[in-house]
Amino acid sequence: MKVNWFVRNLSVAAIITGVCIHTVSAAVSFGAFGYKAAQEIEQEPELTGDNGEEQQPVKTRPEITTLPENPSRRIVSSARVVTTKQDDVPLVAPLVPLTGDPVAPESEIIRQRSILNNMPKPRPVNTSAPVVAGRTGMPGGMTLQDAVVKSLDWDAGLSGLVNQYRAQLEAVYQKETEYYPQPGAGISRSLNNSDKGYVATASVSQLLYSFGKVSSQIDSLVARSDQSMLRVFVTADEVAEKTAMLYLDIKRYQEYIVLAEEQLSSVRHITDLARERTAAGAASRADLVQAEARQDSAQLQLNTLKLEHENQILNLNRMTGVSVSLLSEQPVDSSLYSRQCYAQNIDFKSVPVVLVARAGLTIAQSDREVAKREVMPSIGLQGTYQQRFDAKDTDRYGREDHSVELTVNVPLSNFYTSNSKQRMAAYQENAANSEIRHTQNIVENNWRNQQIRLNELEERMKLLDSRNLSLKDVTRLYQEQYVALGQRSIIDLLNADQEWHQSRRDYVAAKYDYLATSISCSSQLGLFRESLQLSNESLRSLQ
Repeated sequence: MKVNWFVRNLSVAAIITGVCIHTVSAAVSFGAFGYKAAQEIEQEPELTGDNGEEQQPVKTRPEITTLPENPSRRIVSSARVVTTKQDDVPLVAPLVPLTGDPVAPESEIIRQRSILNNMPKPRPVNTSAPVVAGRTGMPGGMTLQDAVVKSLDWDAGLSGLVNQYRAQLEAVYQKETEYYPQPGAGISRSLNNSDKGYVATASVSQLLYSFGKVSSQIDSLVARSDQSMLRVFVTADEVAEKTAMLYLDIKRYQEYIVLAEEQLSSVRHITDLARERTAAGAASRADLVQAEARQDSAQLQLNTLKLEHENQILNLNRMTGVSVSLLSEQPVDSSLYSRQCYAQNIDFKSVPVVLVARAGLTIAQSDREVAKREVMPSIGLQGTYQQRFDAKDTDRYGREDHSVELTVNVPLSNFYTSNSKQRMAAYQENAANSEIRHTQNIVENNWRNQQIRLNELEERMKLLDSRNLSLKDVTRLYQEQYVALGQRSIIDLLNADQEWHQSRRDYVAAKYDYLATSISCSSQLGLFRESLQLSNESLRSLQ
């Protein structure tokens, strides 16, 4: 017994003496074999698991990105995303204590890891960089104005309305020809008890005065052609607004994808921390499983966003009739459209839908005038020349007849329908007035609602901007508490990280909702196409 007691004391003294003499770095292991001292002075520390086997340093995965920032990046095929080529390096720094102690405690070592391997900093978002697989960020690209112009040229419904307008103009020209001289010529065959033979006739007539009958009909046709042209403007505004919404959605999803890639990178970083702590025995394997599950969820979200982005590009291709490969780097100025929406009053003379309703009133008024003028007479002048042939047995052979007539034509049948047509036109006029008031109320209500919506989005963006900064600090603090002090669970850290990235995505959504609302308000007021330098006259040249 005494011998064994002496040997144990001697071993303890030797261990204490060795620790005091050799002031070298040592690796800490909380596995089944306890502490394991470093064998060489310059030897790298090792992490051992619960089974005592040597654990290799965790290596980084390729970081998914879409912005070519350095020459080391490479572009893969169209079925893959753009990746960054990196050298295989350990994720964490060597476990060298900064406190000067020969053997640093585990909490100090993990705290140093947290400091040296902090959370990845968010890189600036480049909304113009295409996220389409296999496409690079080349200069130029389709601007919002280019997209709208191509959509107006490609839209079949708009082309049909333009041709209807031209048909209405031809009807006006046709009616105006009644003011011109009306020549005529022909040959007739007559047979009666006193004469037979052929008669060649040439005549010309000229309308002198119709008491407003023809002019009222022309005014009615002009009013219909004007309404047809205004419908072209309304449809053009709708096509332009729809194209702008698709354009903004593509840019929106581009920013979503950038944020999703940053979130995936952040979750991978947390997963690596959980893997290190699990390997060191400082955390259970449940932490690693939960982190990997959250990483898979982030990857799935990124893939979904990329698929939706491709769908929006296809929709824009169908809208414009061209293959859109790259959007312009030129930002869309939301302040221009928001200023138009914040106007004090609405100029209804420039709102196309209101002008269409007013054109309906003009048509009803002109129709009532036409019904009133139908009973009026028409005064005209007609000259006739006749030459007879084949009447050799009579004294009329070769005779030439000349006549000039002043005619007054009164359509008696119109007296039966004139009053009914006037009453019908009066009812249409009342309906048109009601339509004007209804349309103006709708435009004004939408305008005020959009102003309220813009104010709400402005406040929301301010709050989200402040919230993003706070959540970023909270996430960094939770990470330090998780890896250094063990006061936070992996769920707390993952939830804080997800909430931060979700808040950033909410800010992007609010920003594009603000821009979309501004453009929609400007389009409803009839100012959107003008801001793109697309006047109404440019629509008349559409095929």
